[in-house]
Amino acid sequence: MVRTPRPLRLAAACIAALALGATGCVAASAPPTKVDAYKNQLDRFPVVGAVSFKNDYGSSRGGGSRSHQGVDIMANRGQRVVAPESGTITTAKWSSSCGYSLGISGDDGIYYLYCHLNNFASGISKGSRVWAGKQVGKVGSSGNASYAYPHLHFEMHPGGAGRASMNPYYRLRNAADARVGLVSSPPKGWR
Repeated sequence: MVRTPRPLRLAAACIAALALGATGCVAASAPPTKVDAYKNQLDRFPVVGAVSFKNDYGSSRGGGSRSHQGVDIMANRGQRVVAPESGTITTAKWSSSCGYSLGISGDDGIYYLYCHLNNFASGISKGSRVWAGKQVGKVGSSGNASYAYPHLHFEMHPGGAGRASMNPYYRLRNAADARVGLVSSPPKGWR
């Protein structure tokens, strides 16, 4: 026996009832489709080892003069920091606010900004290609971060550098459960 989907059976029943003179027959609407805005997950969580973080995206910073454009991942000084996706290092520099910072233009079209690093990993410089899970630096508190609270400031900018940031908390939360660790050699077929 072939089963007709329930919404079609209900619609057919209403049409039949209307044809017989019934009034007030309304076909049931289909249940809403759940849209997962975070289905494109990070390939790797950006810090290897024990961390803590909360959804502090948009929090007040600088005495209320600006809002936080990323999520702070608290970790021990010196913990390894890895690329969340394969991509190209587009910035590797020092600034008084961000300290040692890296910008990674991901192959997924998202620009990832890392701030307050202790240092860059060996061989990491502007123009370097990295794969998801490759070490790019170490957790620190450089720039305007408090020495007592080493962490990685992590931002995501869909569409590239200079575009509006998005809240990375949910992708970080999902990646922390399943995609962790250092990947010491590129995956097969990596370019």
